[in-house]
Parts: sequence; C-alpha cells; structure tokens
Amino acid sequence: MRKPASILAALAVALAPAVAWAHPGHGEGGGFAAGLLHPLSGVDHCAAMLLAGAWAARLPQRGAWALPLGFCAAMLAGFAAAPWIGATLAETLVMASVLGLGAAVLLRLCPPLPVALIALGLFGFGHGLAHGLETPDGATPWRFVIGFLATSAVLQGIGMAMAKAFATGRRRAPADAS
Repeated sequence: MRKPASILAALAVALAPAVAWAHPGHGEGGGFAAGLLHPLSGVDHCAAMLLAGAWAARLPQRGAWALPLGFCAAMLAGFAAAPWIGATLAETLVMASVLGLGAAVLLRLCPPLPVALIALGLFGFGHGLAHGLETPDGATPWRFVIGFLATSAVLQGIGMAMAKAFATGRRRAPADAS
C-alpha cells in the first residue's frame, strides 16, 4: 500500500505544470456560456472543485453543503476583488487549493466545520480572483459569474457524490481480497 505522502508528492509534481497552462484564451465576448465553460478550461479549477466536494463529503451530513456554498460565496468575493488584487496571489491560492484539498482528501482530514470553512473560503477566494482576472473582454460580468458559479457547484456536487460512492464501495469490499 502506498503512503499518502508519496501519493501527494506525485500529485504535486503532476499538477505543477497545469497551473501555468490552466487558463488558455477564452475567445471573444463572454457571458453565461463562457462562465459555464471557464471552470472546465483549466485542470486546476476542475481538480479543486472536485476535491472541495470530496472533502465536504467527509463532514457530518448537516455540514456537508456548507463547504460548497462557502466556497462559491468566497469565489464571488474574490471575483469582485479581482480588479484590486494581482494575479500572483490568485495563482498562488489556486495552486495551494489543489495541493491543500488533495492532501485533505488523501489524509482523510475532518476538521471542525469552522476550520474547514476558513480553509475553503481562502481557496474559493483565490479561484474567484482567477475568474475575475480572466473574464473575457466584452463579457457581461453578472452572466459570466452565474455561469462559473453554476459549473463550480455542479463539479463540487460530483466530487461529493464520487467520494460517497467510493466510501460506500470500500465499506462493502471484503476485508481480505487475497
């Protein structure tokens, strides 16, 4: 069995180049459709949303949806703050979100809800900054925001469902398959 630290190290090495590639051009215009597609345009965004959902699935049922909602609210705040904050902080927080959420999922961390909300809020703020800095020229900002929030919420829901299905499958697996 591999140790979580070695898996995390391999994940970090594999995803490091993706941060630089994460956001190719988005074409002309923008709006709802551009916003829907934007979180899918970078491996970092997809991974962070799926991992945020997977981490949320570790919490007790009553708190599970607080994390994706908090993540989306923080993304909205980051989007609004983007004109005043530089891209360096955005990319640093995006990379930290993928590595931090990957570690939280791999290590099966289950902190108290306020601690998890603060961590996800910081990560969501970074993703919001990135979305705000990468809004296509000519985009209708509120339509773009609704689009990227919708896709982000769906990806987090998929991450939650995958984590719950994996956990259920592990409980049903025989103790010794040899």
